[in-house]
Amino acid sequence: MPSRPFERLPLAEVGRGVAAARVASSLVVVWLVCSCAASPSSLPPPGVHDQARAYATFMEAERLRRSGDLGAAALQYVEVVRLDPGAWTPRVVLAEVLRDSGQFEDALFAVDGARPRGAPEEVWVPLKAELLVASGREAEAVELYRAWRDADRSLAWFRGWQGVALAAEEAVSGAAREATEAFAQARPHSAEPWRAWARHVREVEGDLAGARALDAVLERRDATAADAALQVRLYVSGGDGVAAEASAAACVERFASHLPCHRERVALVDRHALPADAVSEEARAVVRAFAMQASRAPRGVIEEGFRLVESTRPALAEVFALEAAALRPASARHLEQAAWVALEAGRWQTAAELMERVIELEPRNPDALNFVGYTWADNGVRLEEAELLIRDALALRPGDAAILDSLAWVLHRQGRSAEALPVQREAVSRDERHAVLHDHLAQILDALGDREGAIESWRRALEVAGPRDGALVRSIEERLEALGLPPSWSSPTRER
Repeated sequence: MPSRPFERLPLAEVGRGVAAARVASSLVVVWLVCSCAASPSSLPPPGVHDQARAYATFMEAERLRRSGDLGAAALQYVEVVRLDPGAWTPRVVLAEVLRDSGQFEDALFAVDGARPRGAPEEVWVPLKAELLVASGREAEAVELYRAWRDADRSLAWFRGWQGVALAAEEAVSGAAREATEAFAQARPHSAEPWRAWARHVREVEGDLAGARALDAVLERRDATAADAALQVRLYVSGGDGVAAEASAAACVERFASHLPCHRERVALVDRHALPADAVSEEARAVVRAFAMQASRAPRGVIEEGFRLVESTRPALAEVFALEAAALRPASARHLEQAAWVALEAGRWQTAAELMERVIELEPRNPDALNFVGYTWADNGVRLEEAELLIRDALALRPGDAAILDSLAWVLHRQGRSAEALPVQREAVSRDERHAVLHDHLAQILDALGDREGAIESWRRALEVAGPRDGALVRSIEERLEALGLPPSWSSPTRER
């Protein structure tokens, strides 16, 4: 069989831990794999026995590849080529393994061995182009796709050519624009080519240029609300507030039922210079439209409301909760979600009022009774009424750890810490996963003079604290620091 001398595929580099002796014994096989001059017609047909062995070896190579042992997988693929020298598939897969090992030049050599053995252009051209770009030979990659252009005008070809051209832009001036325009001409109503172009422009020229490039995307009929919302954000980050306002208005007008556009518009009105608790009529109207869209999903109010709490001022989140509640005043589930949003925003009075409306609709709702009772107790108001509500909730759901915690807390806030202690211990014994229960136990123990027990409970609270317990963690650490304990005392390895 005609072949090239072995000169380019150093398996000692590729093997990733394969023993040197094993590599040395495989050099003859490597010589076979890289025999790119051979044509399919010049190769002897493999016997049935060799084909069966080739299949078994190929499956073993695939197993090794999936396990991450790329060196051993490469050797198995080489063996497949020896057993079935006319097949192109193992050569392509070997090239992929070499690519994953960072051996780009050797992978290119393996791809060139697959081409004369019948590998389709849609298989070997994208792989070779990717390897050429990775090897710093961008111009060759672009020319490879240009040569393929006359033979294939498929969507896969346009995507591949544009991807290579974008990656090669610095080395091949104008290639990205040429590929994008050709793709756009072939698919005139598709936003896809211009979406990739806008990403490229943003990376090269910055956010403002990227926002303007998105105009071409939004002119297409398959543009999405995410495209329009991204343009708003890029105008904001690029410093063009006027364009951002116009883009946000157009986004909401075109995609009125899509939440991304409403989110961006709310974020924009929140940037207006207003006192912390002031909400303009314009902002109220924007938030009202947002609440209307959010209310259409079963959990839309609480999900979008919590997102709003994280991204805007508490005053706007409170307006959102009130507007959402006004949309469905007879829905207990809707009012509950609005109450939780208000509480998350730190507006506990509004939260309690909304949940009281739930109690009016459902007097035997233990969650609502507990919510209002605990909220009053935690803020030191209406403590006697709070205790009654919590006891009603406990009667409806005996043994509930959260309600037991609320009862202990309201007793403690009334100065009845001795009564609260056994109740709080029972709450913790029923649910040790929540940091706030351990914190409450610590505060009750501290009020009763058991400083050592309090410190141990605070330590436990810090151990079980979750991502949403940041404020509680800071509060506990401040208490411990006031007691003379360093911040790292609770858990030296804990990340904050």
